[in-house]
Amino acid sequence: MGLLRFQQAGLDAVALNEDLLFYFDADLDRASVSTDSFRIADEQGLEVAGERTVRGNALTFRPALPCRSDLSDGGLRPGELYHIVLGGFPRPDGIRSDSGALLSATLLFSFKTAAFGGRSPLFLGPPSVAFPLVPRARRVPDDRFELDEGWIVLDCRQALDPSTVPNARFELSFFPSKSKELEHIPLDVRLVVNRRDHAELLLEPVGASGLGGERLLPGNYYLSLKEKELRDLGGRSVELGKQVLRLSVREPRFELDFTSSSERASEAPPSCSGTATWDARAGVRLRYPAAAGRGDAGEVELSKDLSTPDLHATRLTVPARTELDASGFPGLVVLRSQTSMEVRGQLTRHGRVADPQDQVTQILVDASAWPRERQPTLSAWLLDPLLAGQPWTVLIAGGDILVPRGGSIEVDGPLVLVAGGSIRVEGRVFTHSDLWKTQEGGGGAAGARIKIFPLVLDPPTINPLRTNLAVGALTRPFPWTPRAGRWRSTLVGHAGAGRLSVHYLQAPPDRQPERWVNDPGELVGGPARALVRLEIGPGHGEAWDPPRLERLELRSGQVLSTEEVRDPGPAPGEVEPEGPR
Repeated sequence: MGLLRFQQAGLDAVALNEDLLFYFDADLDRASVSTDSFRIADEQGLEVAGERTVRGNALTFRPALPCRSDLSDGGLRPGELYHIVLGGFPRPDGIRSDSGALLSATLLFSFKTAAFGGRSPLFLGPPSVAFPLVPRARRVPDDRFELDEGWIVLDCRQALDPSTVPNARFELSFFPSKSKELEHIPLDVRLVVNRRDHAELLLEPVGASGLGGERLLPGNYYLSLKEKELRDLGGRSVELGKQVLRLSVREPRFELDFTSSSERASEAPPSCSGTATWDARAGVRLRYPAAAGRGDAGEVELSKDLSTPDLHATRLTVPARTELDASGFPGLVVLRSQTSMEVRGQLTRHGRVADPQDQVTQILVDASAWPRERQPTLSAWLLDPLLAGQPWTVLIAGGDILVPRGGSIEVDGPLVLVAGGSIRVEGRVFTHSDLWKTQEGGGGAAGARIKIFPLVLDPPTINPLRTNLAVGALTRPFPWTPRAGRWRSTLVGHAGAGRLSVHYLQAPPDRQPERWVNDPGELVGGPARALVRLEIGPGHGEAWDPPRLERLELRSGQVLSTEEVRDPGPAPGEVEPEGPR
């Protein structure tokens, strides 16, 4: 197989958008035309970007068009020498005909592109008339174009001459609030897409830094093109579809739905005593079991033997390098904390192992099969006289139960772990008998049998807290990243007798550690996520009315990061049923 003709061979004024044409004496095998068998490169050996097309015996290379005004980013650059290699015999990866015949020899060609200021044009103009610039936006009935998220993109159905873009003087204006005079907004204009049948101009407002990248705030705008200097590749003037375009920007709105657990992250929420509960009906809520106790012992650090079998703390800690032995009590031992319970040292209890067929165990086994409305409550179960003399160890926290690395819980009898938040185990939790635990967390805990605790965590009727309780919910990274600017956040939920708040965590683009910000307007670059906090303070005889959160809404607007709480009304199933006592 041989080459009949290469149309641009040896020419010194090839246009930057000119198709390079090769004609062979047989139809080509398309699969044989690749970057290995057909290569176009500059004098530095850099390959030319473009598109290869095979039709019958014709091979066409269409160079990529530039977008920069100096024409430096296109496939071909002005006044440059280029070399072409057509692979053939004896190369096995050479160009072949569709019958399998190899190109008879490897062929080398050169050509030079037209230069700035030369006699030949830099571009070959298409024969059609120039098309207008049209906003990429929805056209609404009153002859406005509604922009998405405040970005102005103008589409054109043909390629543009990038060197004329800096001379295109677009004027964007609007009426500020309480003003009768137009205010003009400086624009940074960039050609971001340039193909033969399609081009895109991005117009970005210039910020205080003098650079583009700002987003238009919600409102109505007017766009015009004052000078007719923007041109297509044929040198024809390109204009807007209308002399003045009316544009509008809707208020952007982002929403996180907390009735969906798909938004939930697994990490512990920072600066919180516990992990909020995610509920498909009520959203994120504070689940507090009445059995977490009175808290009358205050904050307790258990650095010696346990003095009582029923301890009521506001916060309970077993310090590192400390062994707490609860073996001195023959019957039920209950450790309660209104907030978190943390075992950094060793909590042990040795002695009797309960009969796996005893009545207390059988109550829990039977309750696991009962419908929820028939299940007894945790508070009632703890008062059952059958339990009092049994060697059960029960840990109850209003927030999280934490066993960090290096900490351990080891008991011989049955062990119950109940957390209003989550059970987080990095150390060792082990019982030689049965282990019952609430559903959230507890991975790494071990026992003869591990079962989900089936009793209802009944809430208190009167606020029993003696200290502030804050639980949190940490989300996954947002599927969108709010840009820096003015934002208004709305928490849709029920604050009750507590407080709802939101903070934001973001990993900067320079791979620095994540940082927390309270104002969503401070979010810049990199994926962001949210920490929502649900807090309730000490009680003074008022009814128990904990906060819950259904969703977080972020809107762009003129108000700087105000935070409001909107109450959607009662949530179905917000309070767990008490069941028969």
